[in-house]
Amino acid sequence: MTNYVITPYEGVGPLKFGMGRDEIKGLVGNADHVGEDREEKTLTEYRFGNSLQLVYDLATVRLVCISLYRPLTEISVDGIQLEWSESETWLERLKKLDADPRFTYGITVLFKFGISAAGLQHDENGGKSVTAFARGQWDSDSPDLLPA
Repeated sequence: MTNYVITPYEGVGPLKFGMGRDEIKGLVGNADHVGEDREEKTLTEYRFGNSLQLVYDLATVRLVCISLYRPLTEISVDGIQLEWSESETWLERLKKLDADPRFTYGITVLFKFGISAAGLQHDENGGKSVTAFARGQWDSDSPDLLPA
């Protein structure tokens, strides 16, 4: 996988929300590490070689979040290409296009695009990420989400 086009609430490229682990494995190979969070009711697969982190609902074992990290390139949403070195500009552009961007604990949530972003406002090269999420993963009415 070399082109990471984010389609809001559907997925990233050929990775679609609702897919099972075997389907994902066929597309991106084996996970390097798998972690289970019983409190969050999620199963997370880490792929260090391609900088992907995939989160599954623990009850259904279906894909609900796709996180993208450096050094991945060719990441885009709504036709707008992400350049990690210009990530703050990219995020600001998307925030202007979103009717109600939100912010919590260092994470910007853009419901229009079905993404959250962490570390893009700062020069945190190692800590920058963009996560596409399925509907229901974030609650727009949460009191923790403040206007961005």
